[in-house]
Amino acid sequence: MTNTQSETAQDLRKRAEEKFRMAGTAALQPLRREDTEKLPHELQVHQIEYEIRYRAAWQAWPPRRDGYKW
Repeated sequence: MTNTQSETAQDLRKRAEEKFRMAGTAALQPLRREDTEKLPHELQVHQIEYEIRYRAAWQAWPPRRDGYKW
C-alpha cells in the first residue's frame, strides 16, 4: 500500500470516527448477550463484503496503460 492509499484510508477512518462522535450516545444502545456473541461474525462478514466490493471495483477500473501502479 502506498502512502497515498494509506492516507486515504486514514482520512476515511477519521471521517467515520467523526460521524460516529456526532451521532452521540443516542446511537448506542446496550447490546443483549446474544447480540454481543453475534457481533464478531457480523463484523467479519461485513469485512469480506467490502473486500469483494473493492476487488470488483478494482477489476472494473479502466486498464492502466500509462504505467501507473498502486
